[in-house]
Amino acid sequence: MAGYELELAKMKQAEYRYQMDTDALAEEVRKLERPESSLWYRLRKLFTSKNDYRSRKHTRTSTLRHEH
Repeated sequence: MAGYELELAKMKQAEYRYQMDTDALAEEVRKLERPESSLWYRLRKLFTSKNDYRSRKHTRTSTLRHEH
């Protein structure tokens, strides 16, 4: 009987350790999925703002050209 309880305790411990690993992994995934921390998000934001600026600049000069 003691052997059975020991095995059960080992299984519970292994299950607990597995759960801890899973939680840690899930937290890492959440960190990666968080858009602010994402490198791709930052790059996209950077390039988008640059492109917006370029297109705005372009429209502004073209409107000025039309006015003259």
